[in-house]
Amino acid sequence: AVAVAVTAAAAAAAAAASYSNSDPVAGQGVRGVLRFGRAGLTVARVAADYKWSLSGLVPDSPEYAAVIAEVHERSANRLHRLCCVNRGCFVKVGQHLAALNYLLPEPYTRVLGRLHSDAPASTIEKVRQVIEEDFDRPAHSIFRSIDPSPCGAASLAQVHRAELLDGTPVAVKVQHPDVLARSAADMATMDWLVGLVSRLFVDFHFQWLVDETRRNLPRELDFAAEAENMRLARRLYCGRFPWLEVPGAVAGLVSKRVLVMELCRGGQIDDLAYISSNRLDRRQIVKQVNQLYSCMIYCRLWRAIIDGDLAGIRASADSLGCGHLYGLFACMVSGRSWRAVSAGVSRSEFSTEEELSEAGRLLPQMTQVLESVPRQMLLLFKANDLLRGIEHRLTGRQRFGPGLSFTLLTDACLRTLAEASWAAADWRDWLRLRCRLCLIRALLIVRDLWAAAAASVESA
Repeated sequence: AVAVAVTAAAAAAAAAASYSNSDPVAGQGVRGVLRFGRAGLTVARVAADYKWSLSGLVPDSPEYAAVIAEVHERSANRLHRLCCVNRGCFVKVGQHLAALNYLLPEPYTRVLGRLHSDAPASTIEKVRQVIEEDFDRPAHSIFRSIDPSPCGAASLAQVHRAELLDGTPVAVKVQHPDVLARSAADMATMDWLVGLVSRLFVDFHFQWLVDETRRNLPRELDFAAEAENMRLARRLYCGRFPWLEVPGAVAGLVSKRVLVMELCRGGQIDDLAYISSNRLDRRQIVKQVNQLYSCMIYCRLWRAIIDGDLAGIRASADSLGCGHLYGLFACMVSGRSWRAVSAGVSRSEFSTEEELSEAGRLLPQMTQVLESVPRQMLLLFKANDLLRGIEHRLTGRQRFGPGLSFTLLTDACLRTLAEASWAAADWRDWLRLRCRLCLIRALLIVRDLWAAAAASVESA
């Protein structure tokens, strides 16, 4: 119970890393002190709630399970309120935590997941202020009109529909005015809280989250870098996927805090109503999203997991710095229990309800895994969770065999390994891999026929 409390509270506190080791309250003013105090109080309340609510209860008993479920819900809502009130970096990490299905209990990922589509918004007056400060001219000299209601609000910025002076419709992404100014103070506050939790609970390691945020947040606060990423994404993906469109930045209207883009009509990738009304194929979207996702070291690990090759799993885990926790690492990657992994997930019965039954007790070890692996693996973990979440929302419970994303990931990994075997003239391995690919693709054909038959029955 305390493990869950510390993981949730400290992860929320670790929304970003400090740029310095200075006193987190120094230089923040009254508002900074209030934000610091609010964060500290929330962390204390979460930890105290778990400690006192579960005191005297027998772990694994029905009463314990009922009480801890209520505490999870209360604590998740407290952290959600903290993110909404403190805003900025706090919201950013709340969104990141919502994807950590393998680490946090369901109430945390569900409640904090609301931050993806329901983040606090800035007023239109503040939006105009940022535009005028960054472009050093009045907003009306750039835009004929700006919709005062944002069409989307996120942790660091929000987006408004607007029209340029010539009538061209555009989308204007504007950073919240206080995010950049407060980021250093917020990071110092959160770094201090993480240090405090680490001293109180020595089994928990959150340096991985600190390091990741220290590297990524400055680039996320620079919209000129985002414009470059948009250009790269357009070159890599537009044309390959008919349902995907990446807007282009408007020349001369990009700054550190403002990004003016083409206005593209569309919907969220998991918006079933939008997908249905536009007659898009949900299964095809899942397939094509999964085609973007593979790398060589991950491919070798995945092959060992599907074969139940424990020596191969351990070798891959060793190369990634967490060999002593290779079993847990394989479970986190595959989303399957150790029983299924050790038997070979391609040969074990699949259940959409399967989960790590000991996850709550393994939280300290999970944080060790996340701290040990290369930083690229953190991105793979997050992408893995997002892909599974998208598939679940688009296709629901699987009617036939393992999840579609699971099968497609296996296909992508084996195809990558087959190409490497061909290049290395390892003909035996290449032949084995090609045979397995033929079987997987036969499974995909059967799956598509099954889905088509089921859909025709339902429509009838």
